[in-house]
Amino acid sequence: MKKGFTLIELVVVFAIIGVLATIVIAFVSQPKNSAQAAAVKANLQAVKKQAEIYYINNSTNLNSYGSGIESCTEGVFSDEIVHAGLLEVSRNINDPQTIQCQTSSNGDAWAVLVDKMFVTGEKFCADSKGYFKSGSSVEQGACVE
Repeated sequence: MKKGFTLIELVVVFAIIGVLATIVIAFVSQPKNSAQAAAVKANLQAVKKQAEIYYINNSTNLNSYGSGIESCTEGVFSDEIVHAGLLEVSRNINDPQTIQCQTSSNGDAWAVLVDKMFVTGEKFCADSKGYFKSGSSVEQGACVE
């Protein structure tokens, strides 16, 4: 009589371990995504505050965020603190390609859209008009639902 496990018994055990591991990973990753989403929103809140300071103190073009900008490195988005906040956002979502920055053509408004936050694909938008929630796009420096 041989001692040991059969191949079928081993396969069943590994299958059970695999299912349990999948369940544990799903429960562990959800709080991580929630924490990263909260960090993104906190960084965008800081960007909003600093952008208003930039608007008031911008010596080269008083009371302007920059005209017709569609880059995260020009105008208001080139401000050291604003840019640092945007870098933190891209670090938290691990994909700088999903951040859209825009100002209006006359420079009186700005918007930042984080497209495809995490696996869920959630979009989040903040702008100078006070919009700070899920959004679908940016147009003329404003978030649009």
